[in-house]
Amino acid sequence: AIYTFPIVPDVADQGESFVWSLLRKQGVTLVSGPVFSPSHDDRVRLVFSNSTEQIDEAFNRIEVWVAERL
Repeated sequence: AIYTFPIVPDVADQGESFVWSLLRKQGVTLVSGPVFSPSHDDRVRLVFSNSTEQIDEAFNRIEVWVAERL
């Protein structure tokens, strides 16, 4: 598996609602940064542990979710 921990500014403003919204609306799971450290409220954990096709599908779903929010 490959793990990333990118900074996502919207996460700090929305907290857990950010990751729960993505899960409910697109079926993609992220973990919010404060689970790992209280100082990481602007980060999410992404884990790449599936096939390339499923990872591509997850990113497509994230793109749709972001587009709906703009």
